[in-house]
Amino acid sequence: MEKCPLAPDATLKAQGRGLVDFRVDEDSNIGVIKWFDSDSVHIVSSYAGAQPTDLCKRWKRKEKRSIDVPRPFAVKEYNAFMEGVDLADNLIELYRTDHKSKRWYMRIFYWLMDVYIVNEWLLYKRHCAQLSIKRRLSLLAFRMQIAQTLAHLKSNPLKRRSGIAAEAGIVSAKHLIHSPVTPRPTVDVRYDGMNHWPQYGEKKRTDASSASSATRFCTALSATCTCASFQAATASRHST
Repeated sequence: MEKCPLAPDATLKAQGRGLVDFRVDEDSNIGVIKWFDSDSVHIVSSYAGAQPTDLCKRWKRKEKRSIDVPRPFAVKEYNAFMEGVDLADNLIELYRTDHKSKRWYMRIFYWLMDVYIVNEWLLYKRHCAQLSIKRRLSLLAFRMQIAQTLAHLKSNPLKRRSGIAAEAGIVSAKHLIHSPVTPRPTVDVRYDGMNHWPQYGEKKRTDASSASSATRFCTALSATCTCASFQAATASRHST
């Protein structure tokens, strides 16, 4: 292998995408393949070689269309078994939890958290497809919902039980209020049945002179979970 170097990147780039150069060590039966796509790709394999080749679709920016690019067999095999891993890596990199710490194990913990959230989001998308839910939460909205739920856990010292939403299954994004006047907690917190006692505000008159209203606020998380209750007062009762 030392005396049989692969072609340099400049040579492959000059001849265009899809060019393949490879070397095989017959003693160890190991092949080294260099394939030029948008950049050079190196693969070492003990069973998959450069042949047979197939075609894969690539976008050509100058011509604004998809073109067919020759692809070696080893790259095809790699993509078949590593597609899910590459997808997970790309999704983790989008919103990685980057926190510097002298404790090396904290980086492992944050990485495991990111992997867990990405896997849950992929499972959420699969369930939405099974339930024919068209409007789905994006990965960023999914992470925000988890963060909001965890941020409210300390506000309730009692042990929480599983919420109604968790028992019901997937909640569609159309059921979420996008721009409420008062920020609402997540669905899990709203339906957990813990410490949601009404707190009555001051009675205020409405535009109608014969009616008064008292708004009820939820004591849990300072969120308005119930609508305002209106008490009608008849003219005869006002006169008495």
